[in-house]
Amino acid sequence: MTLAFDEKVKTKGSGSQPPEDDDEDDVKDDQKSTSSLRDKNFFEKKLASAAEKVFAAVANDDDKVGIGNTQIVIPGFMKTYCKLFEDSGIMQALLPRKINSTQELQQFNPYLLDGEADYDEADFEGINEGFLEPAYDLLDAGGKRWRPVLGLMFAECFGRDIRESIEKGDFEHNNDILYACAITEIIHNGSLIADDLEDKSLMRRGMPCTYIKYGVDYAVNTSTLMYIAPIIPLDKDIKDADKKQKF
Repeated sequence: MTLAFDEKVKTKGSGSQPPEDDDEDDVKDDQKSTSSLRDKNFFEKKLASAAEKVFAAVANDDDKVGIGNTQIVIPGFMKTYCKLFEDSGIMQALLPRKINSTQELQQFNPYLLDGEADYDEADFEGINEGFLEPAYDLLDAGGKRWRPVLGLMFAECFGRDIRESIEKGDFEHNNDILYACAITEIIHNGSLIADDLEDKSLMRRGMPCTYIKYGVDYAVNTSTLMYIAPIIPLDKDIKDADKKQKF
């Protein structure tokens, strides 16, 4: 210890510069990095918040949205594609609002039960109230729909006549694109039901979360259904052989 002290004193007294304090530099670098990361996170949160407001305005059919002191006009094309997606009816095709017959249940999920007799004895009221009502309670509450909106727009960028075909009522022509857009929206909403339960959230889209309104068991079963149901007709809706994943 004495030698180290004497060497430091000698170095200082010799007129040469004292040795740099590496620890102090490291602390300064860490502070700069933390500050930069904090600024980045702050910017990302602000950007995410702004995007959330814009897409919520689209879903609510608003013309403008206020972000800070600025009023942003919602582009008409975003509303147009959101409405096109809704008008296509593709979500109801994958996840019906109600099932009232054996044929409808078999069409919805041919793998659900073992045989014809089991489908005939199915509790349609229980399916509707226990699964489909909670699912559409959330889906009808709005949401930004930015996944299908962007999906339809990208498809048109690559040459698909999305807008023209939907406006004509020709939903089969671009059914693979509509299916791809709908599957992301349904699964996403199913994940929100599960996330709200896991996080013990209270509100979703301005109303009580699904698990609060319908109970934990209904919420778990509904979210699981929304993960699985859109995948069932994959072979029917994605027809091109080179687009199918072989398992």
